[in-house]
Amino acid sequence: MHVQTQRLETKIGTIQNKRSTDASNELEELLSTATQVFGDYVRRSTDPQTQVVEPSSVEELLAKLDLSFSSQGVGQQGIWQDINTICNTATNTWSEKFLYKLYSSPTPIGVISESLLGLLNNNVHVFRSSPIGAILEATISNKLAEMCNFPKDTASGLTFPGGSYSNMHALMVARNQRFPEIKTQGLWGLAKSGTRP
Repeated sequence: MHVQTQRLETKIGTIQNKRSTDASNELEELLSTATQVFGDYVRRSTDPQTQVVEPSSVEELLAKLDLSFSSQGVGQQGIWQDINTICNTATNTWSEKFLYKLYSSPTPIGVISESLLGLLNNNVHVFRSSPIGAILEATISNKLAEMCNFPKDTASGLTFPGGSYSNMHALMVARNQRFPEIKTQGLWGLAKSGTRP
């Protein structure tokens, strides 16, 4: 029995090492291609002659991509073909002519930061889930408070990824300030008491 357990553990270890090596090799290969594809895209996108958006109809865009979701997959060649198509038809946020109300142009370090987030795939909802992420979040929150001239020792709050989420949260905060009992009784409790929001 002991020998069988050792053989099984050895086999599992070999499979895990192979899987780890395969993932590492695949990632290196993909990143090598990505560096070239993304670099070419940014070079084209930052050319002053490049449009911010190439006008296209829905039908024209659909004709450029194979969205059949084949059970056989498309392989790396198909993936990079689709990525090139997506890059060439997307809004060119790298252009000096790009200016939009909700977001700005990307930066090279921003792309690296987003890549790091994807690589780690951590959540920061609790410390144990991502200890370094929790520390970074607290440090950045303190820095934001300092930049807004809030007192560091009492400042607290939340940061949100965009305007819609921020506005929704602001409405909830306003509602809870006006009707604090809603947190314990809910909307039904307000209705029963005759209070109208």
